[in-house]
Amino acid sequence: MTSKSKKFLFIVSAFIILSMLIAACGTATTEAPSGGEPEPEATEAPGGEEPEPTDVPPPEPVLIVGGYAQPEDFLTLDPAIGMAMEMILFTNLYEGLTYTPEYDTQTALPLLATSWESSDDLMEWTFHLREGVKFHDGTEFTADAVKYSFERTLRMAQGGSYILDPIAHEGAIEVVDDHTVKFHCAYPAPMDVIGGSAYAAWIFSPTTVEAEAGDSEDWFNLGNDAGTGPYTIDSFERGRRLIMKKFEDYWVEWKPGSFDRVFFDVVEDSIVLQQMIESGETDLTWGLPSENRPLLEARDDIVIVEEKTFIVGYIPINTTHPPLDIKEVRQALAYSFPYDDYINIILDGFGIQAYSLIPEGAWGQCDTCFQYYTDLDKAAELLEEAGFPGGGFELEIVAFAGFEDSLQYAELWKSELAKIGVDLTITVMTTEAGYARSRSSPAEAPDLLTFSWWQDIVHPIAFLQLPYMCEDPADIFFNFSYWCNEEFDGLIFDGYSVPQDVAIPMYEEAQAILIEEVPSIVVDQQIKNWYVRSDIEGFVPNPAYTQAVMWKFLTRAE
Repeated sequence: MTSKSKKFLFIVSAFIILSMLIAACGTATTEAPSGGEPEPEATEAPGGEEPEPTDVPPPEPVLIVGGYAQPEDFLTLDPAIGMAMEMILFTNLYEGLTYTPEYDTQTALPLLATSWESSDDLMEWTFHLREGVKFHDGTEFTADAVKYSFERTLRMAQGGSYILDPIAHEGAIEVVDDHTVKFHCAYPAPMDVIGGSAYAAWIFSPTTVEAEAGDSEDWFNLGNDAGTGPYTIDSFERGRRLIMKKFEDYWVEWKPGSFDRVFFDVVEDSIVLQQMIESGETDLTWGLPSENRPLLEARDDIVIVEEKTFIVGYIPINTTHPPLDIKEVRQALAYSFPYDDYINIILDGFGIQAYSLIPEGAWGQCDTCFQYYTDLDKAAELLEEAGFPGGGFELEIVAFAGFEDSLQYAELWKSELAKIGVDLTITVMTTEAGYARSRSSPAEAPDLLTFSWWQDIVHPIAFLQLPYMCEDPADIFFNFSYWCNEEFDGLIFDGYSVPQDVAIPMYEEAQAILIEEVPSIVVDQQIKNWYVRSDIEGFVPNPAYTQAVMWKFLTRAE
């Protein structure tokens, strides 16, 4: 990997694949118990005297509670480190300088920053910060907190800290005054987009974190937080449940009907999840078997919301293994994949064929580029052109255990490849073992791998860099294709350093190279079914923050 490439380690880490099956659960609106006995009937005081007035406690308020269930526990509660399931918490406990809205993923909107400006070369950025914001510990949010948060995240050098690489050097973060911070970048970078990242860009209280945690995650992992977000942690039982409660001093006024408590429960059984959404025990969930959708769709008390996610399934091809080192062979494999059958039969129609790892809805996608389709005659023709008439070779694909969709498409593809004389062996491995083998060496890595990708920020480089940029074969991170194309690298890195209108043609050209060279087969863009109780209002999924639910936007209808 070149030194320039290392500067741009700017995409999601290995935790991506671990978060593919998420669900949400909770409880219905309940009234807190009064704790009192029935009020006795009034009686006349002895002697005809008026009774002394007694203080009657007011009724307990109605608490509105909701929930989210997931099949995996949180790996950490430290906002400087978390890069897996933790995002569904951090989007409620913490805030960044900016925010990417669900209706326009090309735009960064103000959050803890109210406005910003940059130099023409994107090397210097000035952010003007929101006044009157408090952390959960009661201290004021200032520019010192931004500096402390980013510098602590960079010192810890875990999770998504690479996202802050443009400001990792000494003197990069300048506190101008209490509500102005300036970034001096080491190279041109979109700091407005970085400020709204789902990872590593969260702001936390220097007062509490320095006193309680320092550069350790231990204090956080006891069930503590130090953000400015709309919710704060109420209780935490690792492996079972985390409860958030409303932060009453949040800087945005709460809407009537907003949630007072939110439950995050570890629930592994999809049958139990379906029972919970049907009974009203939970408010929203996803990850239920698609064949059960008609039963839920027929109910009046459940609404189904379809989300076109930014999760893209793809198959890296080990371009160092003969005959996969021949471009025409890789193109033949792309023509042999049963795209429509996979999407329509296995996914029940809940997916779309993708052009590249930049999904539909994210800026920079080349929707005018060529798209492969299933054509076994064309595949056979390309194999003959490459010197393999009738196929006559074997390939191995590694599928991760527990991901049934990818295992099923591997079986489906195996049948298609047999028709052109290619024998596909399917090896199922744990995620950890599959990663280890894929990174071991070009020779030991499998021919093919089932994989998925999504972004850490909504920028084309976040979809293209790590899966495809040139890397040292002895030190592979995510380029499981072991493919290198310097022209491609130049386009994606140059596109990162210029305004969006200038960058788009560069990323379209980069995608055209991928389509021609085929270092991977892009399979599908995932469509997710959210099952939501009909009295929940304001729920709109945001693909920029995969799997997260922004509870501050939700209310329960009366």
